[in-house]
Amino acid sequence: MTHEPDPRPIAHGTWDDRKENQLPAPNAERFSPVDTRPEGKRNVQRALDAQSAQMKIMDRSGPPVLAMLQYLGTLASDAYKDRKREKAALVPYISVREAAGAATAYRYRVLRYALGPGVAYGELGAQELTDLLPDAAGPLETLAAAGDLRDSALLGTWSEGHALTVPLLTAARDLHTRVTGAFRPVPCTPVMPWIGAAVTTSQRAQALRKAAALIDAQVASWYSFAFRGPEPADPLTAVIEHLAAAAEWAPLAAQHRRCLELAAADRISRQDATSAVKELAALLDRFDESCYRSAEHQELRGRNRPHEAGEEEPAAEDDSEPGAQGP
Repeated sequence: MTHEPDPRPIAHGTWDDRKENQLPAPNAERFSPVDTRPEGKRNVQRALDAQSAQMKIMDRSGPPVLAMLQYLGTLASDAYKDRKREKAALVPYISVREAAGAATAYRYRVLRYALGPGVAYGELGAQELTDLLPDAAGPLETLAAAGDLRDSALLGTWSEGHALTVPLLTAARDLHTRVTGAFRPVPCTPVMPWIGAAVTTSQRAQALRKAAALIDAQVASWYSFAFRGPEPADPLTAVIEHLAAAAEWAPLAAQHRRCLELAAADRISRQDATSAVKELAALLDRFDESCYRSAEHQELRGRNRPHEAGEEEPAAEDDSEPGAQGP
């Protein structure tokens, strides 16, 4: 069977945060304009407060004078908030600063997802992402321009606010679609079963078999990461050959067999099961590290290759003067 390598660049940020390897879509609510006017108390809540104060006075569950003072204080506070709100309504009150901050933060998150935390997140990071994905240039520029809106003045109408924030949300969604389709995330770290919750031998055996099954699933995930097309019946050989992980797989395979053998035992102690799963998780981390570093090296080597296969180096120009003879 022919295995076709996946040519897409690696989403290096998913290696540093392997609990969640998906880039979240932009939150539309965070990209919306904000009403900065103070909130007044709703009429329903006012009625409930008044009813509560009246009941306290009637059943004498509290001092009547104190209840009345609390009620009058609530009315005075509501009246003050109403006057403040009416006064604020006469001036611009729509803010786009939070939307601008959300756009800047999402741009940073996309760059971190695609390039990893070790890159410059200014113009250098944006240029590197644009080199890998030219279609991302437009959305990146739109989100970068959102920084100018963080110090913008308040606006008078919602339509003015949406005119500034809708393009930001559109650019963020466009960038999300392009980046998630163009980059391949690193497989997540599987969550090993917790042996401490397993009390009986059968429960510990089930946990050991589950841990062993997670290794098989992780190998399949690395195949999907490294290659295109459907997964074969035995993806292991292709993975360890393509990602040069044979040395790290050998002890992991041995521990995998040990977990299955221990699961078949008549009696399983908690200490044996815990140590087996702990060792299996440590060996899996080494295997994952080897696979990622190998893929990273292959990607870097592909970027630095100056000429495609079959091309020849251009002939050096002769800078000597016509007719000049060597010594």
